[in-house]
Amino acid sequence: MDKKAFLSSDDGKRIKLGAFHPEVFLARGDVELTKVSLDVRLLGDAYRPWYYLANGGRHQLMEYVAARANADARSMRVSQLEIYNLHPERQSRIERYMGEHRGGQLPRAPLILAEDIETHRTLILDGNHTASALYRNHLAGVEYGPIPAYLIRGFRLDAMLGDMVIVNRG
Repeated sequence: MDKKAFLSSDDGKRIKLGAFHPEVFLARGDVELTKVSLDVRLLGDAYRPWYYLANGGRHQLMEYVAARANADARSMRVSQLEIYNLHPERQSRIERYMGEHRGGQLPRAPLILAEDIETHRTLILDGNHTASALYRNHLAGVEYGPIPAYLIRGFRLDAMLGDMVIVNRG
Protein backbone atom coordinates (compact mmCIF):
# COMPACT_ATOMS: atom_id res chain seq x y z
CA MET A 1 0.00 0.00 0.00
CA ASP A 2 1.29 3.46 -0.87
CA LYS A 3 2.25 5.23 2.37
CA LYS A 4 2.00 8.76 0.96
CA ALA A 5 -1.50 8.12 -0.40
CA PHE A 6 -2.50 6.61 2.93
CA LEU A 7 -1.33 9.66 4.92
CA SER A 8 -3.31 11.99 2.68
CA SER A 9 -6.44 9.83 2.89
CA ASP A 10 -9.20 10.31 5.46
CA ASP A 11 -7.95 7.16 7.24
CA GLY A 12 -4.35 8.39 7.41
CA LYS A 13 -5.45 11.78 8.73
CA ARG A 14 -6.96 10.00 11.75
CA ILE A 15 -3.47 9.47 13.22
CA LYS A 16 -3.41 12.30 15.76
CA LEU A 17 -0.55 11.23 18.03
CA GLY A 18 1.80 14.15 18.45
CA ALA A 19 4.77 11.79 18.63
CA PHE A 20 4.07 10.33 15.15
CA HIS A 21 6.62 11.56 12.61
CA PRO A 22 5.12 11.10 9.14
CA GLU A 23 8.33 12.20 7.40
CA VAL A 24 10.19 9.28 9.03
CA PHE A 25 7.33 6.91 8.15
CA LEU A 26 7.58 7.96 4.49
CA ALA A 27 11.39 7.87 4.36
CA ARG A 28 11.84 4.42 5.88
CA GLY A 29 11.68 1.77 3.21
CA ASP A 30 11.78 -0.99 5.83
CA VAL A 31 8.46 0.13 7.36
CA GLU A 32 5.50 -1.57 5.69
CA LEU A 33 1.85 -0.56 5.55
CA THR A 34 -0.78 -3.20 4.86
CA LYS A 35 -4.51 -3.54 5.22
CA VAL A 36 -5.33 -6.58 7.35
CA SER A 37 -8.21 -8.36 9.04
CA LEU A 38 -7.78 -9.06 12.75
CA ASP A 39 -9.32 -11.51 15.16
CA VAL A 40 -10.84 -9.56 18.07
CA ARG A 41 -8.81 -11.65 20.55
CA LEU A 42 -5.58 -10.08 19.26
CA LEU A 43 -6.73 -6.65 20.43
CA GLY A 44 -6.25 -7.64 24.07
CA ASP A 45 -2.47 -7.55 23.73
CA ALA A 46 -2.39 -4.23 21.89
CA TYR A 47 -1.22 -1.13 23.74
CA ARG A 48 -2.99 2.20 23.81
CA PRO A 49 -1.30 5.61 23.93
CA TRP A 50 -2.63 6.00 27.49
CA TYR A 51 0.01 5.94 30.20
CA TYR A 52 0.27 5.22 33.91
CA LEU A 53 2.71 5.00 36.77
CA ALA A 54 2.25 2.14 39.24
CA ASN A 55 2.37 3.75 42.65
CA GLY A 56 1.88 1.51 45.67
CA GLY A 57 -0.81 -0.61 44.04
CA ARG A 58 -2.51 2.44 42.54
CA HIS A 59 -2.19 3.46 38.94
CA GLN A 60 -1.60 7.16 38.39
CA LEU A 61 -2.60 8.18 34.87
CA MET A 62 -0.08 10.31 33.00
CA GLU A 63 0.08 12.41 29.86
CA TYR A 64 2.55 11.51 27.10
CA VAL A 65 5.22 14.11 27.92
CA ALA A 66 5.36 13.12 31.60
CA ALA A 67 5.32 9.40 30.72
CA ARG A 68 8.12 9.81 28.19
CA ALA A 69 10.28 11.56 30.81
CA ASN A 70 9.62 8.98 33.54
CA ALA A 71 11.36 5.64 32.97
CA ASP A 72 8.85 3.92 35.29
CA ALA A 73 5.81 4.96 33.24
CA ARG A 74 4.07 2.26 31.20
CA SER A 75 1.47 2.06 28.47
CA MET A 76 -1.91 0.37 29.04
CA ARG A 77 -2.89 -2.77 27.17
CA VAL A 78 -6.47 -3.21 26.04
CA SER A 79 -6.84 -6.32 28.21
CA GLN A 80 -5.81 -4.37 31.33
CA LEU A 81 -8.54 -1.75 31.07
CA GLU A 82 -10.39 -2.87 34.19
CA ILE A 83 -7.50 -2.13 36.58
CA TYR A 84 -7.28 1.57 35.71
CA ASN A 85 -9.48 4.41 36.85
CA LEU A 86 -9.90 6.03 33.47
CA HIS A 87 -10.96 9.60 33.01
CA PRO A 88 -14.80 9.58 33.03
CA GLU A 89 -14.94 10.87 29.45
CA ARG A 90 -12.81 7.97 28.17
CA GLN A 91 -14.83 5.46 30.19
CA SER A 92 -18.10 6.91 28.91
CA ARG A 93 -16.95 6.77 25.29
CA ILE A 94 -15.89 3.12 25.63
CA GLU A 95 -19.27 2.24 27.15
CA ARG A 96 -21.10 4.09 24.36
CA TYR A 97 -19.09 2.19 21.72
CA MET A 98 -19.79 -1.08 23.53
CA GLY A 99 -23.48 -0.40 23.02
CA GLU A 100 -22.98 0.47 19.35
CA HIS A 101 -21.09 -2.78 18.70
CA ARG A 102 -23.00 -5.10 21.04
CA GLY A 103 -24.75 -6.82 18.12
CA GLY A 104 -21.47 -7.81 16.49
CA GLN A 105 -21.27 -4.75 14.21
CA LEU A 106 -17.80 -3.97 12.98
CA PRO A 107 -16.32 -0.46 13.21
CA ARG A 108 -17.16 1.96 10.40
CA ALA A 109 -13.48 2.82 9.90
CA PRO A 110 -10.51 0.45 10.07
CA LEU A 111 -8.38 0.54 13.21
CA ILE A 112 -4.82 1.79 12.71
CA LEU A 113 -2.04 -0.15 14.45
CA ALA A 114 1.76 -0.08 14.54
CA GLU A 115 3.74 -3.24 15.31
CA ASP A 116 7.40 -3.21 16.26
CA ILE A 117 8.77 -6.44 14.78
CA GLU A 118 11.74 -6.47 17.16
CA THR A 119 9.73 -6.25 20.39
CA HIS A 120 6.50 -7.82 19.08
CA ARG A 121 4.48 -4.99 20.62
CA THR A 122 1.57 -3.34 18.91
CA LEU A 123 0.29 0.18 19.53
CA ILE A 124 -3.15 1.40 18.50
CA LEU A 125 -2.69 4.67 16.63
CA ASP A 126 -6.39 5.27 16.03
CA GLY A 127 -9.41 3.42 17.37
CA ASN A 128 -8.45 3.03 21.05
CA HIS A 129 -11.98 3.40 22.38
CA THR A 130 -13.41 1.18 19.64
CA ALA A 131 -10.79 -1.54 20.20
CA SER A 132 -11.47 -1.45 23.94
CA ALA A 133 -15.23 -1.73 23.34
CA LEU A 134 -14.88 -4.61 20.87
CA TYR A 135 -12.56 -6.50 23.21
CA ARG A 136 -14.82 -6.00 26.25
CA ASN A 137 -17.85 -7.11 24.25
CA HIS A 138 -15.91 -10.16 23.06
CA LEU A 139 -15.19 -11.09 26.68
CA ALA A 140 -18.93 -10.81 27.35
CA GLY A 141 -19.69 -13.27 24.52
CA VAL A 142 -20.27 -11.04 21.50
CA GLU A 143 -18.89 -12.61 18.33
CA TYR A 144 -17.22 -10.57 15.61
CA GLY A 145 -15.99 -11.34 12.14
CA PRO A 146 -12.57 -10.17 11.03
CA ILE A 147 -11.91 -6.58 12.11
CA PRO A 148 -10.49 -4.31 9.37
CA ALA A 149 -7.27 -2.52 10.23
CA TYR A 150 -4.24 -0.84 8.77
CA LEU A 151 -1.00 -2.28 10.11
CA ILE A 152 2.29 -0.38 10.08
CA ARG A 153 5.15 -2.84 10.69
CA GLY A 154 8.86 -2.42 11.07
CA PHE A 155 11.91 -2.62 13.31
CA ARG A 156 12.70 0.13 15.83
CA LEU A 157 9.49 2.08 15.33
CA ASP A 158 10.38 4.35 18.24
CA ALA A 159 12.32 6.57 15.80
CA MET A 160 9.08 7.15 13.88
CA LEU A 161 6.65 6.94 16.76
CA GLY A 162 7.72 8.34 20.13
CA ASP A 163 4.97 6.45 21.97
CA MET A 164 6.76 3.18 21.15
CA VAL A 165 9.54 4.20 23.57
CA ILE A 166 7.02 3.86 26.42
CA VAL A 167 5.31 0.77 24.97
CA ASN A 168 8.63 -1.03 24.59
CA ARG A 169 9.52 -0.51 28.27
CA GLY A 170 7.33 -3.44 29.22
